[in-house]
Amino acid sequence: MRYIVAEPPMTELAPGIQLSEIAPGGKKGPNGEVLLPTRGGQVWIESWLLGSEADPFRLTVPDVRMPANQYWPMHWHDCWIAIVVLDGECLVGDTWLEPGHVLIAPAGLEYGPLVSGPTGCQLFEIFAKDHLSLGGYGPEYHDHPTLQDTGADGTSMFQFLPRTAENERNRTSQTLPLAADARLVLNRLGGGDRWTLGDPDDPDCGLVDDVLLQPGEEFASRTSDEWRALFLLEGTALFGDRPLAERSVLMVAPGATLPRVQPGTSGAHLLEVTRGATGAA
Repeated sequence: MRYIVAEPPMTELAPGIQLSEIAPGGKKGPNGEVLLPTRGGQVWIESWLLGSEADPFRLTVPDVRMPANQYWPMHWHDCWIAIVVLDGECLVGDTWLEPGHVLIAPAGLEYGPLVSGPTGCQLFEIFAKDHLSLGGYGPEYHDHPTLQDTGADGTSMFQFLPRTAENERNRTSQTLPLAADARLVLNRLGGGDRWTLGDPDDPDCGLVDDVLLQPGEEFASRTSDEWRALFLLEGTALFGDRPLAERSVLMVAPGATLPRVQPGTSGAHLLEVTRGATGAA
């Protein structure tokens, strides 16, 4: 498999606030990258980082575009994650996730497999703590064709590790049904929900808020002591006096004052992601 890693564009709008954009193209990639005839498939990835290098961790929001029928065996991450499907379909375990589906998985829980749909898939895979995102695959997957990629130094890009006692239940299986573990939470965008990425007593847990603004409403001006990002998934909006188109992204640093965001005539659907819960409004 080949990975194309891109850097999202950034333009400073105000002190501590940058404007970015979700690249066009949906599940095919901005220029049809995932459709190129590449042996093993080709994945396009662009990531937004919530946090600085001086912080103990960063929350990351990778935008992942995957080719049709790409298969990743069961695996785990050592931090909480959220999967948000934006385009196409993705099989997780025994359940097909479609656009608007949100899946929350806790740290250390082996789940899957992941199989992108027959026309590919675009999704956000949100990692609450980037330094714990790598996780691992069970040792029997060491020679799986999907997992043979190496970094610039020639070492594997994946970790093959013994399972925890909890994950040993999967050792003789290829699939974990979503209903088999109550901590795998499946939901759908559009309900104005909040999902917490972390244990209830963890002050560094991430937050994912599904924000629906009807015409005439507004996302009030606020200052936060945490990093946050606003993704405009549908509709249009005004950031102060600046118009925001669909797929706009606002990156807000700690201490920056976010002016009010007003939806356009058809409303606005925002995904707000916050690094840590301590600065949540």
